[in-house]
Amino acid sequence: WRLKKDKPICLNQDVWDGFKAYWQLDATAHIAATNSVNRRSKRGGKGEAIHNGGAKTREEREIEMTAERGGVPPDWLELMRDMHTNKQTGEVQDPVARELLATLSKLKEDKEAQLQQSHQLSANDGSTASNMLSREEINQLVLENVPIKKGRRYGIGRTSEAISTSSSQLYVSSSSIVQYMERMKTELDEERSKRQAIEEQLRSVTAFISNLYPEQFSATQTQPDSATQSPDDRCF
Repeated sequence: WRLKKDKPICLNQDVWDGFKAYWQLDATAHIAATNSVNRRSKRGGKGEAIHNGGAKTREEREIEMTAERGGVPPDWLELMRDMHTNKQTGEVQDPVARELLATLSKLKEDKEAQLQQSHQLSANDGSTASNMLSREEINQLVLENVPIKKGRRYGIGRTSEAISTSSSQLYVSSSSIVQYMERMKTELDEERSKRQAIEEQLRSVTAFISNLYPEQFSATQTQPDSATQSPDDRCF
């Protein structure tokens, strides 16, 4: 309305007129201005958090990234960067996440530089130790430097307080894996239902047209059958 745009189709005229009357009240303008200032002042003036992970949980994205990397799990620094990066611009939009990632990356670089110096000093003993931090060491770095607020760490959610160094394998609770699989199955079932509905509509339209133009249109050539179904349909 303030941008001189037309009424949205989803609103009837009475609701539209009611909204316009409401926004012309001085009290409404005062509330809107106060809320705007409050939003901008959150998190030390950095505003409201900007999320780029969608509806996926940290554990779900961790499972996906592990699969994408051929079974190699990401460390939590990589995971945080992935979940806070805008996939279109390739930039970390949220200022808090951007500052935190910069701090963690600098700490990681400093520790790896220390490792390199240490190994150079002991090079004469034939040591071949890596100058890179392991996944567990990076995860521990995240744990030690990301503060807890309301039981959660910014960017990675709820985590255990200790990182096991006995294995580099990804640890995700079995319940999270089950929930993720159930969600994927639900989405697959929904897609199948949509496809079946489209096929039913196509059959109806095909039958209607073939009745109108029996000589010019052959229904048997366009109706979907088992031969044109995908392997997924035949398997399930």
